Amino acid sequence: MSWNFRFHDGTLVVEGASSEDLPSGFVFDSRVQAHRGAAFLYPKLVYSALERKIPYNDAKRWNKCPDLLHRAQKEPRDYQREAIGAWCEAGYRGTVVLPTGSGKSFVAELIVALMSRPTLVVAPTLDLVGQWYDVLRVAFNEEIGIVGGGHHQLERITVTTYDSAHIHLPRYGDRFALLIFDEVHHLPAPAYLEACKASMAPFRLGLTATLEREDGRERLLEEYLGPVVYRQDIGMLSGEFLSEYETIRILIDLSESEKNIYKE
Repeated sequence: MSWNFRFHDGTLVVEGASSEDLPSGFVFDSRVQAHRGAAFLYPKLVYSALERKIPYNDAKRWNKCPDLLHRAQKEPRDYQREAIGAWCEAGYRGTVVLPTGSGKSFVAELIVALMSRPTLVVAPTLDLVGQWYDVLRVAFNEEIGIVGGGHHQLERITVTTYDSAHIHLPRYGDRFALLIFDEVHHLPAPAYLEACKASMAPFRLGLTATLEREDGRERLLEEYLGPVVYRQDIGMLSGEFLSEYETIRILIDLSESEKNIYKE
């Protein structure tokens, strides 16, 4: 007996499997007479088959792209190397927390080159999508896809917004092996997490300078991206890699109506 699994509309359909052998999250779907689970469970599904020595036929395999050439413009700093190493050691999954101006995008660029597989970069705004497009096109000297803001072009390296990912990942969730979430503290929003579930990508990277949220939902990221694998605060890098800075706190009085607006 072997397993056959395939991507379908943001989910994985697994034929030939019994409930007790599958990881949690898969349920029997009588409409297709097979088990079905969210696409992000793909790595757990593969590991379950390997652990149980069950042969499987995978409808999606991502081979490396040998012709994806990286034109490095500079050498990474020590902490950037450490961040990449920590991400690799964590199973090619996890979040890197670095202060603004420390080169998070360069860490991501190096990881794209290292993995050399179809990649989707998700950013919160169209301005950031444009910045990522420019950086990646220079770094890899090839056409970069954009989904969002009136564009809908898929390439093996594509950039999109969180809103567009929410709309389109159930359709394109099997196209990319590596997901990179810029400003990943946006991802725990319920709609964005649902989109994250719709991707099969086994390799995932989160980037942010400000991980913690007021609602505490950043704790949900570990299930979908992996743990925080590397963190450097601004105080650790200022003076040597970043400019010295001074924090000045200015307190102001708010009227009752302003307080209510602030709370909302």
